Amino acid sequence: MPTTKKGSAKVQPGRGVKINHFYYWSNSLYDPDVEGKQVEVRYDPFNMGVAYAYVKKRWIQLRSEYQTDLSNRTEKEIQISFEELRQRKKVQGQKASVSVKQLVDFLRSAQDVERLQMQRLRDKEVKVALTVLEGGKSNKMEKQVKSLPKGNKEKLQSEATSKEENKFNRNRRIVYGEF
Repeated sequence: MPTTKKGSAKVQPGRGVKINHFYYWSNSLYDPDVEGKQVEVRYDPFNMGVAYAYVKKRWIQLRSEYQTDLSNRTEKEIQISFEELRQRKKVQGQKASVSVKQLVDFLRSAQDVERLQMQRLRDKEVKVALTVLEGGKSNKMEKQVKSLPKGNKEKLQSEATSKEENKFNRNRRIVYGEF
């Protein structure tokens, strides 16, 4: 999982750690030995509602203060929303700085924004591809194939390959607008 530019964040008493503009918290951060100290941090780029901190020689899960609004939102989706909100403020002649609260309110109201939907589809594709690369789907398929009699293995493998190719092509048409 990626980390911040520094690779660590300071534990703010009563607030938690700040990662990419958002505060993340866990009860493990209440410890007086941890408060005010720098800890290693990581975040899930496919679920910005969750982050991790290395505290007392173990990784603990942290939740965002806006857990419900950020869960299953990707890092790229948050960046696009931030840029969109900044542009809207510029057009309206307002100061271009955007607060976290304004961003979360925008995310709540931006369910139908086309750019966000396109980015969700792209991120979903990337996540599926990473799962396959890490052995997630291919290992399951191999186990199913090994349990079949010899005559059916080749047939099942060719059917599975064609199904995956059809699914990939369908997703590519949706994301990139090919018809």
